[in-house]
Amino acid sequence: MRDSYDTTLILWPATPLAASVAEELRAIGVPLTEPQAAPGCLSARRTEDGELLLEIAGERLHGLTDLEAVLATLRLADVSYVAWDARKTEVAGTARSFDPGSRVEREFTVMPDGEPVLTLSDLHEFEGRYGTAEGLIEGIQTWLRLPLPQNLSEVDGFTIVIEPEDTDDDERL
Repeated sequence: MRDSYDTTLILWPATPLAASVAEELRAIGVPLTEPQAAPGCLSARRTEDGELLLEIAGERLHGLTDLEAVLATLRLADVSYVAWDARKTEVAGTARSFDPGSRVEREFTVMPDGEPVLTLSDLHEFEGRYGTAEGLIEGIQTWLRLPLPQNLSEVDGFTIVIEPEDTDDDERL
């Protein structure tokens, strides 16, 4: 019997979602049309800008590997995300985040609750990049900061709007 992973995916803005993103989320069992049907699987909050932030949690046999298609589709749709998994028998897991502003997906190590931690290989990245101790500390703090929006507020109920994909057929006519 294999160990499974506790996997968490947080994405924003969660509405409107492109149809391709919605399809990938449905494929992994996310009940987008009835979010209250799966307590503990889906929770939502609002950013201070009013964007809906969606947290999807559950057990996955292969962890983040099971979410590859979802993460790729989120990147193509310019949706921000943080995703991590923690094997139940291990202290640390892996995480990935994407910021549409930089168009770069970052990979890092996390504790079971998703809190980033530094590893020896991470420390090699800092070698020789900072001239002062203050600069090094600032670089480490930036590295350890999850790319989540600040000042999140609770949401009682929410609706996810799914937009059809844009087609180039209309533009060719």
